[in-house]
Amino acid sequence: MHLQAIPVARTAAQPVHWLFSLLCALLLSMSLLPSAHAQSAANGKVLYNTNPSGGTSCSNTGCHGAQNGTTLVNRSGLGNGANNPSKIQSAINNNTGGMNVYAGLNSTQVADIAAFLGNPGAAGTATPVAGVAPASVTFTSITIGAASAASTVTLSNSGTAA
Repeated sequence: MHLQAIPVARTAAQPVHWLFSLLCALLLSMSLLPSAHAQSAANGKVLYNTNPSGGTSCSNTGCHGAQNGTTLVNRSGLGNGANNPSKIQSAINNNTGGMNVYAGLNSTQVADIAAFLGNPGAAGTATPVAGVAPASVTFTSITIGAASAASTVTLSNSGTAA
């Protein structure tokens, strides 16, 4: 992935409205993309098919069975967990059907499994994850006609797609 730093400078004669509009547009577009903490169907598929804590995986024929297509095969209440991490966590906490073997999963991992169950076909789809640093830029008062110091804003993609 190629990152490019963009220097931003202005003079007092130039209004900062264009920069403010640019930053607002950037933040809006980022809010439409999955965040770094968004659920990962691809990771959910891995967790569904293997149990990092050991023991039987969800894909075992004695449990929910394999999910190889783009449509969920709803076996043993599996569809209840589609896009519903709290339902999966409740089943783990209550040992529903022996699900306490997944007690070692954290909330992100449970959300990933829920994302996979909600859209099994997306598990192989790459997703972009936009980031911007710093989170804000401060402009100080300057004399009319003088240039401000340059500020660097970096837009990055830590995801798996452009």
